[in-house]
Amino acid sequence: MATTPAIINSIVSPNPYRPVPFWTARLASVAALVAFLYAFHTFVTPKMGIYDVRLLVLALLFSTLAVSLNLINGITGQFSIGHAAFYLIGAITSGKVTVLFMERSGIPQVPWMVLMLVVGAVAAAIAGLLVGLPSLRLRGDYLAVATLGFGEIVNVMLRNQDGGGTSFTLTFVVGLALLVAALVGYVWVVRKALPAREGLVGRLLFLVKLAGGGLVCWLVTLLMQSSLSSRLDTVGRLDLGGAYGLQNIPKTTELWMIFLLLIGTLAVSRNLLKHAHGLGFLAVREDELAADATGVNTTRIKVTAFVIGAAIAGMAGALFAHYNGSVAPDDFKMDTSFILVAMVVIGGTGSITGSALAGISLKMLEEGLRKLTNIPAIVLIALVISAALVFIGYQQSSKRKLLRIDGKIRPLLTVLGLAGCAGLVYLGNLFYHFNLSWVIKSGGFALMIAIFVGVLLTPARKTALPRFGLLGGSLALVVLLTPWIAKGLHQISPLEKLIGETTYTPSDLRWAVFSIALVFVMILRPQGTMGHHEFSWAFVRSLLFGQGREKGS
Repeated sequence: MATTPAIINSIVSPNPYRPVPFWTARLASVAALVAFLYAFHTFVTPKMGIYDVRLLVLALLFSTLAVSLNLINGITGQFSIGHAAFYLIGAITSGKVTVLFMERSGIPQVPWMVLMLVVGAVAAAIAGLLVGLPSLRLRGDYLAVATLGFGEIVNVMLRNQDGGGTSFTLTFVVGLALLVAALVGYVWVVRKALPAREGLVGRLLFLVKLAGGGLVCWLVTLLMQSSLSSRLDTVGRLDLGGAYGLQNIPKTTELWMIFLLLIGTLAVSRNLLKHAHGLGFLAVREDELAADATGVNTTRIKVTAFVIGAAIAGMAGALFAHYNGSVAPDDFKMDTSFILVAMVVIGGTGSITGSALAGISLKMLEEGLRKLTNIPAIVLIALVISAALVFIGYQQSSKRKLLRIDGKIRPLLTVLGLAGCAGLVYLGNLFYHFNLSWVIKSGGFALMIAIFVGVLLTPARKTALPRFGLLGGSLALVVLLTPWIAKGLHQISPLEKLIGETTYTPSDLRWAVFSIALVFVMILRPQGTMGHHEFSWAFVRSLLFGQGREKGS
């Protein structure tokens, strides 16, 4: 019979902590990462064409940007749609520093790139701090408009920095930096030395603080009007290439560096959520007022999210500038911010790996659309009409419970699901013979295999197969209706005369495709594809073997 101390010990400490497996797993992961990067850089990269390398670079960079934006929009619950500005600031700052100082510094390529990552991160983080602080009292749509305005201001401002009369002088740049630093330091000192008071004393104290702030601004202005101003003006005005952008940046980015940045971003985001400080970010997302009432410093949380997300975007911008060899404002327009928001929403607001996978998938989809043939305008209209009719029919049938998965039509939906799997195999064969980059083909086959495994090889196949059959049947119905509706539209003579010969390039319709995908995700699964789940080995085990196997393993 067990003694009392033994029973107590078994209750208090049933699973004693063993640090060896933890560190063994971490060291094994680092070793596997180093081996993968070395093998990819040595054996795969030399055999890739320029087009394949660029496609993979852009997909990985946008995946990194989506994860960094997810830290602001998904994990912290803010709504920023000006993330491309931080991407641009990191690119233009690191590119300008490289053009000015790389040759004379004599620093080797890899250490210089590490330094430029730091430069891009610091410049973008400062911009994130400047955006985060004034926007603390804004939420929802108001914060979105503020960040959107910031992104456009940065883009337009940099377009005018061509070294001409409208460009900033170094005096202005240094003076603005000194002014911001002085005001931030003054506010910090005043908060520590003179806490807020109530009543008349508080009002007088506020006037004293205000007068002190004005004195600080006057002293900085006086400093800039001294000999320092004349020395700085000899440097000339800021020249970032204007609308043409900054050119002749040395191409020092390697593909493994971008891989490493993405993996590091995933690790930072995951460890933040696993740490106790990550609970504060989640609390702000769920209910900011309740989080503030329970002692969470919501101000610090939101500013930290903006600073970290902006710093990661700045590092991605630095890598892009040194891969592309130039930084043009047209590469960082408003649509870049919009597609990043779509990636976060489709991948799953709050899912780190979901944002990463959505970033890669949507960027490859955008490139894959360029390979498709032109689509007649009437066929496109017919496709939209048929999709709308099928969706309305689905909604009405669902309200009347005619399409219940566990109802009488379950056998029919199961057969449709099996037919959909066969159609997926046929689609894979067509996809293989299509003239596409092997990067896009690899991503497409990975998606098809994931669907095939999720539908047929998981414990949830009893419900997944009918659902897949419902989806496949709906898509087949759309395809069948489209030619008949298009034929009817051709019979309308005014419409035939207006757009009968008009065609659209699929790549020009990428925003329509992204918008439709975003609308469907928001309607059918508002939390996104992955929701708040993460793609991990535990997640794969739970899909393939069920929860019981995962707990027992």
